[in-house]
Amino acid sequence: METSNLLFIAPQLISPLSEAGDGAERKFNIYGLRDGWVWAQREWSKATIDTGIGNPAKATAEKGKAFLSDLTEKIGTFLFELADADLSDLYE
Repeated sequence: METSNLLFIAPQLISPLSEAGDGAERKFNIYGLRDGWVWAQREWSKATIDTGIGNPAKATAEKGKAFLSDLTEKIGTFLFELADADLSDLYE
């Protein structure tokens, strides 16, 4: 997702995808962290070989454009609704 977003926003910052790693990940040794029900920030230099998790090979600018368009609409709708909300009456 991140690679697609950047291919749309700032493609000059992305190296050719042929140079990207496969996104292999080193899992945590602790079960709760590895299983995902406990969260901790990863130390990227130890969690990955190339500081990326997930294979960017299928990234495209078109996917980035679609995602960012949807995201912008959702955030904009939320902010408009929040600005118009009665903060003393937030529940149905």
